[in-house]
Amino acid sequence: MAISNSGKMCPAVTSINCTMEIGVFPADEDPCYLARKAEYALRLPAMIITKQGVIRFLNQIIMSGLIKVEELKHDFLWSYKAEVVFAIRGEQDVPLPMLATSQDSKQRYGDNLPQSSNPFARPSADDVEKFGVVGIRRPDIILVKDETLRWPGRNATYFDGS
Repeated sequence: MAISNSGKMCPAVTSINCTMEIGVFPADEDPCYLARKAEYALRLPAMIITKQGVIRFLNQIIMSGLIKVEELKHDFLWSYKAEVVFAIRGEQDVPLPMLATSQDSKQRYGDNLPQSSNPFARPSADDVEKFGVVGIRRPDIILVKDETLRWPGRNATYFDGS
């Protein structure tokens, strides 16, 4: 499926609301990247009704999925990350991303682990207490400053001390 308006102008998408937190869209990033993903998601069904009668909205799932495919293609060295789970600590502390924990990931990536692929990842009860975790957040999309790092968080010490 071709993306409309493939010229220099970004396609207009008026049905997506965005809340920017802790930052501004970087001037050197391509603002059309997310607009193209959103336009593609809007072309597909907006919702489905499950066998149980529950309505599921698909636009965000599709858009996140498109970004995750690109993350995988680039071995998690990508400037956009979708649906990363963060452990939120006190107001003064930096949120910690939940990272991959499998032995395969640890052997493959070493100290440069990617985020967990589990959308419901949580720290252990001991880590919740030790690090003062007060909640969990999963932003739709985050922008990464340094593509050479798979770490999707800011400068902080992780649960394992790294």
